[in-house]
Amino acid sequence: MWLSRVKEMCKADKWKYKSHFFFKSADNLFFSSTFYISRLENEISGWLGYKTLNIDNVFWDIIDELPNKLTPLSFRGNAVFCVRQINFSLKSWH
Repeated sequence: MWLSRVKEMCKADKWKYKSHFFFKSADNLFFSSTFYISRLENEISGWLGYKTLNIDNVFWDIIDELPNKLTPLSFRGNAVFCVRQINFSLKSWH
């Protein structure tokens, strides 16, 4: 129930969902977010991170992984070889 509600809210703001995280790009930035839902505590916790879209391209040039540039947008948030996002928010709701 909680996850479907969070997915609804994110979809309304044009976020996409892949595996365990939400993501979107805007103004040359990549945003990703993960929510943890606890039925025991009846709360939702999560983090929100960002990075420039181009930073992964530079990293992939350096490590010679050019095919990664052709992968879907979600790859930038979940790939083994990518630059991790800077977290700027952590919140719990009861």
